Amino acid sequence: EDLKNTGYSSNNDLILNFDKSFGKFRIEGLAGGTIFYAKDDNFDAWTEGGLSIPGFYSLKASKDPIGWSTSFQRRQVNSLYGRAAFSWDNLAFVDVTGRNDWSSTLSKDNRSYFYPSVAGSLIVSELLPKISWLDMWKLRTSWTISKTPAGIYDIMTAYEVNNEVWGGFNSAYYPTQLRTSDVRPQTTQTMEYGTAGNFLGNRLRFDLTYFRMRIYDFLTSAPLSDTNGFTSKYVNTDKERIKKGLEIMVG
Repeated sequence: EDLKNTGYSSNNDLILNFDKSFGKFRIEGLAGGTIFYAKDDNFDAWTEGGLSIPGFYSLKASKDPIGWSTSFQRRQVNSLYGRAAFSWDNLAFVDVTGRNDWSSTLSKDNRSYFYPSVAGSLIVSELLPKISWLDMWKLRTSWTISKTPAGIYDIMTAYEVNNEVWGGFNSAYYPTQLRTSDVRPQTTQTMEYGTAGNFLGNRLRFDLTYFRMRIYDFLTSAPLSDTNGFTSKYVNTDKERIKKGLEIMVG
């Protein structure tokens, strides 16, 4: 078998930062944009029917015409994003982010998608009277959305070419999967609640987190009756998946 894979990717970022304090109140922020580009070029060839010369592992030694496949993939994602963080007296903190992507793997109507996040924390120990065995106690919560677009060419319908199909001739055939351009990105929404503390001169610490993750708009191949010429359709399904968990760390 002869295999050759080449490709590259690039990230170009422009980020502006902001940091300003007003007494006990502080604001930090950033705004920026990214252009991500990736390209892959792959070629694979293999012998068919065994080797004409035992031990001579070369495509030239193939008994039958060799098999081969090629693929060429490109993808670009343009992004704009921002973050604002607010804090008061190193006691209370709020962090807000937002990002919008434009992915080349989606149709023009669904190419743009936005996903935000919000997080907050409170240092409860700063509000309590001084306790000798308590060094720090914090409460926190967060909510976030993330999105995963369709893969490269997942919404494109094109002929696929095979070599040496009949009488030494190549052949092209239409795919059996119906691909539509109205799919949306798969979405994950996560909510977290947590608390953490340090005790006994920071000799003992713990961290407790509860999370709930909701995943929806799954991208999948739904089966179809092959009487219409297709066996499946690429769609967003209505099903949802819920993940819940509790994480505990003690040190």
